[in-house]
Amino acid sequence: ESFQIVVFCFLLEYFPATTPRYECCAKARQVLQENGILIILTPDSCHQQRNNAIIKKWKEAFLQMGFQRVYYEKLQHFHGFVLRKLGKEQHRLALLEANLPTFESQNLHEIAAKLVIPQDFNSRKEKNSTNSE
Repeated sequence: ESFQIVVFCFLLEYFPATTPRYECCAKARQVLQENGILIILTPDSCHQQRNNAIIKKWKEAFLQMGFQRVYYEKLQHFHGFVLRKLGKEQHRLALLEANLPTFESQNLHEIAAKLVIPQDFNSRKEKNSTNSE
């Protein structure tokens, strides 16, 4: 079965780590038709620029997974992404244009590691403080 549109509305932040977030996006890619649309809404009540580095990594990861950004907007309490599933040749060309490695040479764990959220850093701090006690 394949779909034209998949929507993740405040979903990815509930996964406890980057790998399940990656797997969820990979599954969406698998079930989407070529040129299908993935819409992602994810919360962020911080000011406009605070999580820029994180969002930049997400955008890069989406491209590496085979999604081209169609639209992105940061509103007061969330980020909104509209992504299009690329065909194999389109994906190869988009990676070349962005100066990123081809899909065959990519390490999936490195891509997954880009899908961090601010809470991941808080969890690491909590673990470190618990381990040092």
